[in-house]
Amino acid sequence: MTTNLIFEDISYIYTYKVTKTFRVYSSHDKEHLGVINWYPKWRQYIFDPNIYTIYSDNCLKELAEFITKLNKEHKDGLR
Repeated sequence: MTTNLIFEDISYIYTYKVTKTFRVYSSHDKEHLGVINWYPKWRQYIFDPNIYTIYSDNCLKELAEFITKLNKEHKDGLR
């Protein structure tokens, strides 16, 4: 599977936060697509897309896999 997205860990910017934060870019043109961060109300990581961005099924699958991995790591870290 080709990688459509780039996930940049920007947690170092938010030193007051315990959870991770990632910027998401298109690997094709390096366009900033949105941010993955912790959403406390749902107690899980979410993707907050920039306005007027569009996604193929492969991009959505890649996003879902990355977020699922983050949520699992977070849950495992609490044990």
